Amino acid sequence: MLADSTPPSGTILVAEDEPGLRELYRIWLGNKWNVRLASDGEEAIKKFDSDISAVLLDKRMPHVDGTDVATEIRAQSPCPIAMISADVPTTDILSGPLDAYLCKPVTSETVSIAVDRLLALRTFNSCVREYFALSMKLQAIEQECGPRPHENDPTYQEAKDRVASLSAHVSELIDDADDPSPEISALLHEFTR
Repeated sequence: MLADSTPPSGTILVAEDEPGLRELYRIWLGNKWNVRLASDGEEAIKKFDSDISAVLLDKRMPHVDGTDVATEIRAQSPCPIAMISADVPTTDILSGPLDAYLCKPVTSETVSIAVDRLLALRTFNSCVREYFALSMKLQAIEQECGPRPHENDPTYQEAKDRVASLSAHVSELIDDADDPSPEISALLHEFTR
């Protein structure tokens, strides 16, 4: 069987300081998207431009860490950003410039789904995007720690309250929307049930 002749759709910037992981992400993502690689945070900032559709960042990188890279990129653009890290997520991610947080080790499927979600976020207005980004970050925290350790954390509770307050508005917008793409449908199914 011949390889799929469909050209990649979008360019993903991947910043990872471990060469093996960087190459693995390129292999995993390269059939579906154009991939631009950076070996550290400084290089990621230099390689970011308006052609980038989404960004995947390692948290701990030399020169400039992933959080600072995300802050710099977000100051320039609303481009969706996911952090991939071995660090257990804390409530700090809830107020940061990230749209999603993935905990290492990750699989090809997990990374691909994350990129699909990031690209779907680009189509939403700011209210809907905030709802899904907060929902995905809360999900990452709860999957790693469960909700109990954070029940009394004001940042965690504010994020939960914000998601709850946005939920009705998001559901209304979704009901009024035309038939969404499969990526958007998957987000809707997962976070608005």
